[in-house]
Amino acid sequence: MKFDNEAVVHAVLCVEQMLTTGGGWQDQVGGVFGGIKAASSAAKLPLQVQTEKLNITPENLEEFSSRIVLIYTGKPRLAKNLLQNVVRNWYAREESVVSTCTNLKSTAEKCRDSLQNWSFDNIRSCITEYYEQKKLMAAGTEPVSVRELIAALTPYISGHTLAGAGGGGFFFCLLKNPEDREEVEKLVPSVKGAHGSVVFGAAIDVSGMKLTTLPVTA
Repeated sequence: MKFDNEAVVHAVLCVEQMLTTGGGWQDQVGGVFGGIKAASSAAKLPLQVQTEKLNITPENLEEFSSRIVLIYTGKPRLAKNLLQNVVRNWYAREESVVSTCTNLKSTAEKCRDSLQNWSFDNIRSCITEYYEQKKLMAAGTEPVSVRELIAALTPYISGHTLAGAGGGGFFFCLLKNPEDREEVEKLVPSVKGAHGSVVFGAAIDVSGMKLTTLPVTA
């Protein structure tokens, strides 16, 4: 029986649907495959996820990782509720949702091209643009405390988003200057409403998940 990384991506998708939590395949692609990648699936069943690892030099990956700041906002989120509202609006063919879906795809393609050509300013711009589009998909999901956090960090960051569907969870941003990391770590606890926030170190995982299958013995 073949059980490789692609099988894990599709197996997790099936389990999430069985558990009625919703969701897609982007999380497992990000966790299973190493490096920076672009993934897509055709609009048909059975769904088949295609993952392309982008050819980025070790020096550029190191630069990218040196600028990453990952902050737990202290605000948990429940993706299921957010996703149900988005799906309902999609089925209703709400114009803003349909057009934003098209724009999200275009932004992802633009970000992929910027990464391959290593245009760092465009990469950061795409990340923020993506976040603004996600907020259009699920209006009102940005907590006030996250807005306060963004305002406080604006002098130090360029390119930011909430991971996942939004509403809380982890805040991802890129430093304008890697030397400002310590200043940001000191600033976060003082932001209004940021109690419970934690700053984590993070870097691009170039190797991905290691998968081992063991024989079943009677």
